[in-house]
Amino acid sequence: MKAEIHCLYWDNTDPRMVEAHQRVMRQFEIPVNYFSENLPHGFWMNEILRLSEADVIGFLDIDCVPLHKGIIFQLMNFAHQYQSFVGPAQVSNHLAQVPHVFAAPSCLFLSKKAYEQLGRPSLIENERADVAEELSFQAEAQGLRYRAMYPTRFEHAPENELWALGNYGIYGIGTLYDDQLYHLFQARFSQHLALFLTRCEQILEGRFDFSQMINARSFKYPEVMNK
Repeated sequence: MKAEIHCLYWDNTDPRMVEAHQRVMRQFEIPVNYFSENLPHGFWMNEILRLSEADVIGFLDIDCVPLHKGIIFQLMNFAHQYQSFVGPAQVSNHLAQVPHVFAAPSCLFLSKKAYEQLGRPSLIENERADVAEELSFQAEAQGLRYRAMYPTRFEHAPENELWALGNYGIYGIGTLYDDQLYHLFQARFSQHLALFLTRCEQILEGRFDFSQMINARSFKYPEVMNK
């Protein structure tokens, strides 16, 4: 199996975030192709998929890191073995539609063969889909089974409101998926940088502590039911 992992960040990304991400991936000996380009996320993903000759193409956000190397290989192997794709569960709550849980691009692993069989759908956002969400829509329409990793914990609520994940639960800033993958979210806001740097340092030192994080399946936040 030939596999690649790609990561895009824009020129307004704090260099300390990029360095922390690279340190984590280097420690786990996971090669990543980093791109510093001011391109729309979905457009960039389309270009990577168009040009890549790999069997499995992985996409990783600059604010998303694994807690151990094994999870990356599990995701990679799933995509290859089942000729499918897998990514963190997410809902585009800003779109006026019935909630649609999809495999998000923050840590997306995709079989090139599956992508071609689905008709090479564009990963650019559209009127019904966020970045890469169209991939899940097309898989559902064509009967291709795929997987989504669900959140287990998160650090705190975003400034505006908690995010509901369909009928599953909630997620927010600093979401932990399956206790194996950490996604900061809203990395463009500088107030979250220190949190990400701290968590990366804990990963590097093997002491990631999620004891104070909020249970993503908690029933303590009924206000999201009214959104």
